Amino acid sequence: MFSNYVLFEQQTDTCTMALRNPRQSTNLESIHEPTYISTARVLAVCLWLLCIQQQINMTGAEPLSEYLWKQTEAIRNKALYTNFVQGIANGSLNPTAFGSYMVQDAVYCYKAKQSIDMSVSRAPDGELKDYLRKESTNYERYYQVLFLKWHIIDPVGVNMSEACESYADYEYQIAATEDTIYMLVAMLPCMKLWPWLGQQMSSFDHGVYTEWYNAYFDPQYDGYKALDIFVDEADASKTINRTKALQVFTRCMEGEYEFFNSVQPMQLPTTSLPVDDHVTSGSVSCTRWTLIISMYIVYAVMFFTNCVFELSAFL
Repeated sequence: MFSNYVLFEQQTDTCTMALRNPRQSTNLESIHEPTYISTARVLAVCLWLLCIQQQINMTGAEPLSEYLWKQTEAIRNKALYTNFVQGIANGSLNPTAFGSYMVQDAVYCYKAKQSIDMSVSRAPDGELKDYLRKESTNYERYYQVLFLKWHIIDPVGVNMSEACESYADYEYQIAATEDTIYMLVAMLPCMKLWPWLGQQMSSFDHGVYTEWYNAYFDPQYDGYKALDIFVDEADASKTINRTKALQVFTRCMEGEYEFFNSVQPMQLPTTSLPVDDHVTSGSVSCTRWTLIISMYIVYAVMFFTNCVFELSAFL
């Protein structure tokens, strides 16, 4: 079982197979050198596709990974039009909103590492367990980099949104209670959604977020195919339930959307500064007395002028 994954994994840098930044070998501050697509890797992917096609012809059913992706099309389209994703696309995202997301994402990856470790502890020895161990290492390296960048000392002190918190908690629940294969199903939405989002916005001018877009929404990223292989072969061997897999996949795709959607446009205050009542009443009183005094001065000047005029005429 999972022989197709072995072929794929041998031709693919394992550092490109984690969620978000860990999937990019160039994103960890030169920890790894960039990887390039080789002829052997292309052949490996082609062989994998041929194997999957043969399974389709034999069973008459589409691969489970493709089925899960098609069934959640509406959710990923909603994710595309969230304020966060559109703000990255056109470079207009408020920097404060961006920072809010990234701090939470750092803690999310910290929690995801814990979920993966839980899944590893419950997994039988084999290729799936080995794969998850590599993912755990990637996540640890990644969240440590983010903690340093965003000055996070204790993740417990970060106030996460309900959307992010519930998403991370659900993944941990899957890792702690379900068969290991369902943890991979839970990881798939993020791994497939982010490059898909990158493909939809590839023609945009991302402005100050261009570097971030290239690192996170890389349209060329294909590391998710390793998980596709695990899931499809589990389906072929009847070791995964399609209904349960769809439930897990859908919930995690919703988690991605809800986390994006939790970042809303930052509104500036529209109310004026409060004014002290004593200052206001004092100002009004002062203005009234100034007006009265001014009127008396005008009358006095007019009276004096008139007296001078009459005296001049008498003389």
